Formats: sequence, C-alpha cells, structure tokens
Amino acid sequence: MVVLALACSFAAAMDSGADVDASIISMIDEEADTQIDSTEMVQSLEGSSLGMDDAAEFEAFTRRHSKKYKDGVEYKHRRAVWKDNLDFVRKWNSDGGSSFKVGMNEFADLTDDEFAASYLNTNLHEEYMQSETFMGESLLQESAGTGSEAKADAGFYDIRWHKNTGKEPDSADWTKVGAISEVNNQAKCFACYAFASTGAIEAALVIQGKPLRKLSAQQIVDCSTPSSGFMNHGCKGGTMVKSYKYIIKNGLMPWTDYGYRTELNSRPECKLMYARCKYKKEKVVQHIDGYVNIRKGSEKDMANAAGMRPISAAIDAHHRPFKLYRSGVFSLDACTTHLTHGLLIVGYGTKDDKKYWKVKNSWGTSWGDGGFGLVVRNENMCAIGNWANYPIIPDDNSLSTVASLSELGDDDDTPF
Repeated sequence: MVVLALACSFAAAMDSGADVDASIISMIDEEADTQIDSTEMVQSLEGSSLGMDDAAEFEAFTRRHSKKYKDGVEYKHRRAVWKDNLDFVRKWNSDGGSSFKVGMNEFADLTDDEFAASYLNTNLHEEYMQSETFMGESLLQESAGTGSEAKADAGFYDIRWHKNTGKEPDSADWTKVGAISEVNNQAKCFACYAFASTGAIEAALVIQGKPLRKLSAQQIVDCSTPSSGFMNHGCKGGTMVKSYKYIIKNGLMPWTDYGYRTELNSRPECKLMYARCKYKKEKVVQHIDGYVNIRKGSEKDMANAAGMRPISAAIDAHHRPFKLYRSGVFSLDACTTHLTHGLLIVGYGTKDDKKYWKVKNSWGTSWGDGGFGLVVRNENMCAIGNWANYPIIPDDNSLSTVASLSELGDDDDTPF
C-alpha cells in the first residue's frame, strides 16, 4: 500500500510555494509504523532492473518529493512503477514529433490506475450529461419553468449563456496581471471543482479592480454536500455549476478563515466521509449572482469569454502524458472525451504556430510549469470545450450574455 500522501494544496494559507508542496507531500498515513530509508535500499539493488544511474535517480526522486514507503516490498514495487514511467518519459521526449514534453513529477511512482483512483473523478462525466450545457434548454425549462413563481422555487438562480461579442484580443494571460492566486494542491481529495470555482471568482474580482483575495475551496468541499441540498459530494467530487449555486445562496469565506485541510485530504479515507461544515455567515466576504454557460464545444465562444476573464472548464485527464505533463502544448493524436477533472482556463495564445489554452491545475507545482500548462486550442482536445462556465459577480457590467440558448442561434464554428 502506498503510505505517502501526495498532497496538492497549501495548508490553510499559512505558507506558499514549492517548499510548502514538498512539506505537504511528505505527510504519511498514520498506519505506517515503519518506513524504510531509500539510501539503504539503493545500496542493495542486486538483481534489480535499474542501473546505478537510474537507482541514483530514484533515490533523488524519493528525497525530492519526501517519499516514504512502508517496507522493502513496497519500496521495490514503487521503484518498478517509477522505472516504467521513466522509460515512458524517455521514449516520449526522444520523439521529435510531439509538441510537448513529459517529466518525472511527484506522481511518477503511481500507476495510471492508482493515479486515477486518487486524483480523477470518473463520475464527473455523468454530472456533465445532466447539465444545462449538455441537455440545453430543456433542463432549464424543467427545473426553473417560465413563470416567476417557478423561478423562485428553483432558487432564484441567474443562469445565462455567453454571447460572443466578436471582439477578443489575439492572446490573453491573466497570470500576468495579478488576477490568479497561487497554485493549489488538492491532494487525494477530488476538490478540483472547488478550486476551479473559487479561482474564477477570485480573478473576476481582480478584473473589477479589487485586490486579489484567496477564497475558501474547503468551504465548498465541506458545505455543498447532499445534506445542504446542493449535491456536491465532498472529496468524492462535485461540479463547478453546483458550487456556483451554493455560493449564490451562501457566499464564500476567505481562505484565511477556512483553509484547505491538506492532512485530512491527503489520505484515501477522505473520500469515505463528509467533513463537518464550519461555515460562518458573518465571515462571508463574497457572493455571486449567478453563472454563465458557454455553448458546448464552442472554443470560439470560450476564447471570447476567456479574453474577458478566466473561466472554469472540465477535461478528460485520464492519460499518462497528461499525468506527467511538463511543458509545451499538450496535444494527443487521439483523446477520449470522458470528463474526469476540473481546472481553470487563465488565458490563450499561440506557441510555435500552435494555438493553445493556458490552464491552472490543482495538482501542485511539480505538474507542468509550476502548476500551469498549455492545451491545444480549436481541437476540443480531451473535451476541454464541452463544459465551460464562469460566475456572475455583483455589479459586473462587462457581461455579454443572453437568457436562453435559443437566442444564440446557430454556432459559428470558425476557429479563432
């Protein structure tokens, strides 16, 4: 059993940066009474498939990411998994035809299935198939009706659709204007939906001229659970849309008052329980009025929206190259479309004649370029264009929206 905790978030906003990531990753499960020192194992590698150079690299990997294993059997198993991933990285990067590189990040001692079990929400796609974006107008009409009484019963949700203005910059990068908070590390909790939601709100407020303030993702994880009526499922996963609905009604506390509980969320057991909600109404610092859906599969509309503000989106991240992504523009010849992960689109542009989305992930700073990555644009790569939306901030007069999908007319799918 893996006894390390691959943490992916900063602890309660007390610190930030790579040092925090390293300290979080070093946390181990309580049942690990005995760990084996990696130096001892490297000194006894007879019969191993690793050469001494690889053995030294593995030792460096365990130290860099503060890996701790229960015993020699576990150590050898992790070493074999790491070697398999190392072979994959070397082969991939030696191929000059790829537009991106992969690397040995903190997940390199996990098999693809182990990684998926800890970091990917396989139920997210089912949520998507029940969403307004997938089902279109029919779901909104069924849930909200057309009269004011029906809308009141539905919870006063202001749900709109993005209307393309036809005007957007050639490129955008919201990280360069101080609108994006530090990279988070969700750990073994499927909290990507909470980080994508709070990140979109944080950025929208900065664009309004307000200072950057980190908001509580843990509040969404703890308090938008089924017992609240909003039907997120804590560390078992949730959606950005359900999170926005929760925030409309309850608002958000700041990260400083309700920080991310990394130790609890670093253990597999976090998916088996709901943590106690510690919401305090008097501590709330931000509400939203509603949210805006972007038409399914329209990357042209996505770019138009992302030129105005960061947007939350979902992607199918169940691919080893994405798990080990390091740099360049991520693009696969074939990618499945089963949505498993939420992230924040913080910009777009062109690199080496390849158009891309710039995304902020929530897997810590060892993934990608300090936690950020580029995904090819206008190919709906891994379904990144299928389920995107953004929050409506009070007093935001810059929105370009309509009340119904039918008002948008036919989609102009000419690439931007």
